[in-house]
Amino acid sequence: GSQRSRKPLPLGRGAVTDISCVTRLVFPVKLPVIQGIMAKIQSSAVTQWRKRRQRQGFVRVELQVRKDDAALVRDVAKALVDPDRESEARSILKEKIALSRLGGFKALLASAPLEGIEFERTRDFGRDTNI
Repeated sequence: GSQRSRKPLPLGRGAVTDISCVTRLVFPVKLPVIQGIMAKIQSSAVTQWRKRRQRQGFVRVELQVRKDDAALVRDVAKALVDPDRESEARSILKEKIALSRLGGFKALLASAPLEGIEFERTRDFGRDTNI
């Protein structure tokens, strides 16, 4: 077959005559320099926000719950940071959840009404045996 002469592309000195290599590029082209700068900016903004919240007395908490409970946990968290609802939410949670685990079994026994129950027992040495 006949060969067509390829003219250099007007790219200046050392122009490319074969553009077949250009078709291998995937668009959009992501420039690593720009990506690195953007990641650093976003990272530092998040870091600054977290440090600011820490100075305000907040602690970052991550937990995993069932999908059905996720909305409930979010609502509880919102109630704890809402100035209008925080004291009521905190007292309800302490009453229903936190206080039930304090002290464990000993505290439960100590708080139980044990009036009328005899705690003394007679000493029984068992039966006599000849060895």
